[in-house]
Amino acid sequence: MKKLNQAVETVQMKGVANSEQEFTFIFNTLKNKVESAIHRYMDKKFPFVPFDRDSVITYCLYEWLERTINSFDPTKGDFIPFYFSTLNKGILNALQPQMTKKNSVNTEVISLNLEIDEDGTTLLDVIPAEEPQEEFSDKMIEAIEKFGKLKGEKAKKVLLALAYYEGSQRTEVICEIYGVKEYDATIRKRVERIKKDFAKLIQK
Repeated sequence: MKKLNQAVETVQMKGVANSEQEFTFIFNTLKNKVESAIHRYMDKKFPFVPFDRDSVITYCLYEWLERTINSFDPTKGDFIPFYFSTLNKGILNALQPQMTKKNSVNTEVISLNLEIDEDGTTLLDVIPAEEPQEEFSDKMIEAIEKFGKLKGEKAKKVLLALAYYEGSQRTEVICEIYGVKEYDATIRKRVERIKKDFAKLIQK
């Protein structure tokens, strides 16, 4: 740990470009733990959402690592606990471009085009038209999180599957969520109930 802190201080003084050996040492020390931590976070927070995890790992092991090195105070402890205390924020920073892109396209799928009954009524039909779309997208994300707390993680995962997948891939993912092989009438009814419950939630 002492050797790592010394490497961090060298990078702080000389910069990454002039202390490649020390930065590489820090990188190699953290690499496996960082990759595992990112996968755990993504599995918990964004199950079934096809984000590019490799780009998140790369960001956290280079740009975010350099930022935390520069903000670290060696007099207040060891670098590793400090780095991991900031890692969730680094992950979200890395995801922001992907989330912005997906929200502009896929949030519309769930917020506007999601059918909530057999007559083809969509969420667009039950939501006030004057509500700004950019604000509604943020509200929708919050609503999905709230829905997951009320109805369980499985229901939340189904909503995410509806938002981020289409066609046969969507039904395959939903079957995986429920642990079944076939998208039968029982599963279809469960999904319809989730959509209706979610529509009720966002109308409150």
